[in-house]
Amino acid sequence: MERTPPWLTRVGAFAFLTFLLLFVLLGRLWNLQIVRGEEFYARSRATYVREVRMEAPRGNILDRKGRALATSRTAFNIIIVPGKDSLVPMLSPKLAKLLGVPEEEIRRRAGGKALPYMPIYVAEDVDISTLTKVEEHRPDLPGVEIETAPRRFYPYGQTSAHLIGYIGEVSKEELRRLKSDGYRPGDWIGKIGVERSYDRYLRGRPGRRLVMVDAYGRTVRILGVDPPKPGANVYLTIDLDLQRSAEEALKGRRGAFVALDPGSGAVLCMASSPSFDPNLFARRIRPEEWRRIIGNPAHPLQNRAVGASAPPGSAFKIITAAAGLYYGAITPQTVIHCPGGCYVGRRFFRCWRRHGAVNLVKAIRESCDTYFYQVALRVGPERLAKMARMFGLGERTGIDIPGEVRGLVPDPRWKRRRLKEPWFGGETANFGIGQGFLKVTPLQMALVAAAVANGGKVLRPFVVGKVVDERGKVIYKAKPKVKRRLPLAPWMLEVIRRGMFEVCNLPG
Repeated sequence: MERTPPWLTRVGAFAFLTFLLLFVLLGRLWNLQIVRGEEFYARSRATYVREVRMEAPRGNILDRKGRALATSRTAFNIIIVPGKDSLVPMLSPKLAKLLGVPEEEIRRRAGGKALPYMPIYVAEDVDISTLTKVEEHRPDLPGVEIETAPRRFYPYGQTSAHLIGYIGEVSKEELRRLKSDGYRPGDWIGKIGVERSYDRYLRGRPGRRLVMVDAYGRTVRILGVDPPKPGANVYLTIDLDLQRSAEEALKGRRGAFVALDPGSGAVLCMASSPSFDPNLFARRIRPEEWRRIIGNPAHPLQNRAVGASAPPGSAFKIITAAAGLYYGAITPQTVIHCPGGCYVGRRFFRCWRRHGAVNLVKAIRESCDTYFYQVALRVGPERLAKMARMFGLGERTGIDIPGEVRGLVPDPRWKRRRLKEPWFGGETANFGIGQGFLKVTPLQMALVAAAVANGGKVLRPFVVGKVVDERGKVIYKAKPKVKRRLPLAPWMLEVIRRGMFEVCNLPG
């Protein structure tokens, strides 16, 4: 008997398996098309009603002359609608190709959602070219929509960045703290500066839109709209031209610049260097961008005008002069000889040059260290510290932006408590010329100068003059506030003012 060739057996087995698979496939098709066909057809034609939250445009931030320093503009965002997260694996390659972004970035954004009902922001503030490409491929992108939303815009970039601040997505900690204020995950909130301290005025009220969507989450029809209410406009006390001049003077340096109206405490300019561009934060900032900013050793996010303290140096001699006059250690006519320094105990404290015989006005004009060493020693560290505190040093000024530090006014008691050491005479001499443990902010020293200029009033500074709602009604107006009055006689302040005038107007 003739044996069946092996190849024929294999062909038969292959044919049997092929027919078996076809039978299973036909059975599956029968189930989908005939048995459950009507169910799937109904689901494909089904529509659902969904509520879409509409972000309110934030109010503008303007300078004292009405020039916009922060405003809002329309942006187009590519999103995957809520409830369609399961489509991300299928959509990622297509969107990555269209948008020119890595697939990993799209998946990262999908995984970073705070709550299921939030959309996935695939790309934000896209240009018209990208928008057109996405629109052309919409039939192949189920669950993908183009969202129109307001986006924060800072037309002058780094100018006034520390003062204005920036916005960001509300954090979990902020949500817990501000739960009663109506914030929800995904909302934007002011993080620093005026954006933060006046957020309640700037944020507005979100609206909502009821839409009918198909099974893929695409909008079929708009059923109703409750429009958002724009935020109020905040007018600052600063002058943009003065601000830009101050920032130009600080360019390439680390430091701060503050100018005040000495009569009211209104801040006319407040510059800090180095700065940053708040437009970086107007979208959801990438983790690598954030790490690059906070890892910068120059600390560009720090507002050095209020958030950094250091010894003030010779500017403190104003307070030493006030203490000397107030406590009777000197008169305006008191003459002290400066041979280039003086001894305190066995240590010689140098002056920056030999001034010869100097009285108080000349000592201020020529910034004679020797004079103020001697005045400080006569007054004593406790009374010198007390006068510094009368001027507002060692405490927050109460300015209407966050991030302010107190600084430090030292005295013998503080040193014993903190360092477990006695106070030495040389430390009193250094204290008198604004050195040593003393730490102040630029804003505090601006207020010291203002108090001398305005007759002894220590003011609360402010950067917002008024807030105006969308109808033009003033809903907040700043009022000058005197925190305390210095116990200095008018003639004492006049002598110090004369010395300060001569610093700026006479050689020496």
